[in-house]
Amino acid sequence: MIEQLKYQNDDLILEEVNLSSLVHNFGSPCYVYSENHIKNNVKEYLCSVTENDLICFAVKANSNLSIIKLIAEMGCGFDVVSGGELERVIVAGGDPNKVVFSGVGKTDEEISYAIKHQIKSINIESKSELIRVAEIAKNIGLQQDIALRINPEASLDTHPYLETGALYNKFGIALNDIDWCLSYIKESNSLNLRGVAFHIGSGIKKFDDFDPALHKALEIFTTISDKNKLDFIDVGGGLSHYSNAESIGSFVAKIQEKIPENVSLVMEPGKSIVARAGFLLTRVTYIKKLEKKIAVTDAGMNDMIRVPLYEGKHPIYNLQQRPKSSESIMIVGPICESADYFQKDHEFEIHESDILAIGDVGAYGFSMSSNYNSRPRVSEVMVNGNDVKLIRLRENNKQNMALEIFDDH
Repeated sequence: MIEQLKYQNDDLILEEVNLSSLVHNFGSPCYVYSENHIKNNVKEYLCSVTENDLICFAVKANSNLSIIKLIAEMGCGFDVVSGGELERVIVAGGDPNKVVFSGVGKTDEEISYAIKHQIKSINIESKSELIRVAEIAKNIGLQQDIALRINPEASLDTHPYLETGALYNKFGIALNDIDWCLSYIKESNSLNLRGVAFHIGSGIKKFDDFDPALHKALEIFTTISDKNKLDFIDVGGGLSHYSNAESIGSFVAKIQEKIPENVSLVMEPGKSIVARAGFLLTRVTYIKKLEKKIAVTDAGMNDMIRVPLYEGKHPIYNLQQRPKSSESIMIVGPICESADYFQKDHEFEIHESDILAIGDVGAYGFSMSSNYNSRPRVSEVMVNGNDVKLIRLRENNKQNMALEIFDDH
């Protein structure tokens, strides 16, 4: 349980706010975030790097404009993977010169948008993309700074869908294509090679899991920098948010020890900043009994898909503190899928109309939500001390259908 969350007189309190009041005011389901928990994690990153380094929050983890604005105001940059994410950063007041753009499938429109805003770096992921970026920059009449995102051929002990640094993944440039890329960049008048980038995936628990990929990237960085002036190495993100993972400060310090002098470090944390700050509040609509006891909630896998997609483990708290149950309880949602569950063996009593808080959902929670089963997406709320701010309105069914073209004659 994070320090901002506690039971007080059997009521669950986040910072100084009784979570039951949020359901009363904003309905259920509802996402709620601790602003101070986010700030504390950002500060730990910023205190662990130098003024020449750059922390780029991974927008895909949580793309709410208020959260982007909060993190931008603290001095961070951003890692984006789409034109939509880049536009969100700009609208929220983020500095384009602190933005790195990753992703294997950048479109011409997205590349053009990034170049026109002169972002810090487009991280190139293939030979074809390198050619495309050069041609678009030339046609626009601007030079664009880039980094080569390499595939470090490093595996990670995590869920297979969260691994991104092995040869069987789709990410990065193959090591045997690097020389070709360097020759092409040398002949181009529209590209400036500034760095080397890599990312091995999500769920890194300790530096030792990360070190082999860093070692490979530094070897390549050193080789390239013998003939090209490079400014930075982008080591990606992926540090786990779980309590058994290495601390932010310790992890970053060990990376810093390996980075050459006069080279800037770029990091792309997401989960480790926002995951544990977020909770999904959901009401128990029914209790039923089949092979085991089942609690049905009004939140579903369309609201938070990490459990069925990644087999994510999320703590679940009752807003009214309950004793241990004599039998385990399966907590499920209303979606018409057997994969729609949040926990299979909950240990505490649950009653109909109870409100549950599903924890560790600040990252890849709302940002991966959908309208599956024609369900409107839920509201989002930020808590700071006793201050409560609605940062996203709940959708309704009319909004859900608004963009469809329908001839009813």
